[in-house]
Amino acid sequence: MAMESAQGLEYVHNGCKPAIVHRDVKSTNILLNEKFHAKLANFGLSKSFPTENNTHVSTIVAGTLGYLDPE
Repeated sequence: MAMESAQGLEYVHNGCKPAIVHRDVKSTNILLNEKFHAKLANFGLSKSFPTENNTHVSTIVAGTLGYLDPE
């Protein structure tokens, strides 16, 4: 499940054009199908970023308290 979740995040970060940053990864936003394959869900806080120059910086904190990076 962890590997499938990481692969899903890698896809939205690097495989989508424009790239998507989920911004609210937590256990309740990872769903399991009938074969227990993990699927990312709840892209309500997600943000797309242009990939051509990779210089965009977002300073607005988004996510769920308790799951945010303390830095």
